Amino acid sequence: MRLYVDGVRVIDQWIDQGPTTYRTTLPLDGGPHHVVMEYYENGAGAVARLTYVEVGDPPTDSGYVGEYWNVPDATGTPSIPSAAADVVRNDETLDFDWGEGSPAVGIAADRFAARWTKSVVLSAGVYRFTGGRDDGLRVYLDNVPLIDKWTLGNEDYPVDKVVTGGPHELRIEYFEAGAGAGAAFDYERVGDVVTADGGYTAEYFANRNLQGVPVLTRTEDAIDFNWGGGAPGDGVPADDFSARWTKSLTLEEAGTYQFTVTSDDGFRLYVDGETVLNKWALQGATTYTSNRELSTGEHEIKLEYFEAGGDAVAGFAYAPTSEPPPPPPEPFAGEYFDNSTLTGSPVLSRSDDAIDFDWAEGAPRLRGAQQSVLGALDEDEDLRRRHVSGSA
Repeated sequence: MRLYVDGVRVIDQWIDQGPTTYRTTLPLDGGPHHVVMEYYENGAGAVARLTYVEVGDPPTDSGYVGEYWNVPDATGTPSIPSAAADVVRNDETLDFDWGEGSPAVGIAADRFAARWTKSVVLSAGVYRFTGGRDDGLRVYLDNVPLIDKWTLGNEDYPVDKVVTGGPHELRIEYFEAGAGAGAAFDYERVGDVVTADGGYTAEYFANRNLQGVPVLTRTEDAIDFNWGGGAPGDGVPADDFSARWTKSLTLEEAGTYQFTVTSDDGFRLYVDGETVLNKWALQGATTYTSNRELSTGEHEIKLEYFEAGGDAVAGFAYAPTSEPPPPPPEPFAGEYFDNSTLTGSPVLSRSDDAIDFDWAEGAPRLRGAQQSVLGALDEDEDLRRRHVSGSA
């Protein structure tokens, strides 16, 4: 069985087994939540059961730990000092408009920096992070940058982000250069991870490698773009940009599905974390297809894309097909030798579906007659070690 809550897989036991009970504890808010359980039966007894119960109150919001530093000698955009803070206090919320004043006794009105940290427990979903700054501000969720406005200026900011359920660490960094000073930050859950069919969470980056903070985040009904020599949106360059689209897809029927991608330049397509197509290279507009056998229930789609220069094209579609999926990859022809130089004839030849072994201190473990071949090698090695130990 597999269990998903708000599009996040929280239990994964897709194996043959007798009746077994699994439990997990999740933080959930009072809004609607999407629950999907998948199950298969192989043989003999068949059991499937799902229950849920409230086991406690949600954790209380403890506010932020605020640290403030004077940075009078800094020029330009300062770094957060590594020395101990001049002032440490608890800030219940981050909604400050200090104007020309100081944030605390002992901190100057100009040229200071601050950092706020907090541990939070969130239910899975789409969260909107909002606020304002004057001057620089950076926001991190679990050490991953969400907002990077580490410059002089005064502006508001909104960012939407898919967040998994469980504990998370928030860190907000700020600096004030001169004149007016203000810092604000808040967040709220605005939707489920599971989006309506056809809707994608789109993130655009001002580089080719999906690095750093997205300069543009939005929801797009479909991936069917021919930007030509233009840019996808505000803040995104016309060349040297990248994008990532994600979506949780609900299939009512199992079957073979055909995935089609048209791209100029490179792209990578993943379904349930597995690579379906990978053409991460410079190219003109080219269309690729691949078939995959999918079960009913939830499936995660992720398309990554980059544009180098010239025209920019990104298109994606999927549909059921009567064409069969590609055959499984051919196994490896494995040959095993009783030496470290691959000399002589192999003592064992076999087919290995994958090269993913951890033999630890023993030899490859096989069944039947093959077991005796390499099992004997184990015994010889054991005797040799005992002989050496006895001689010593």
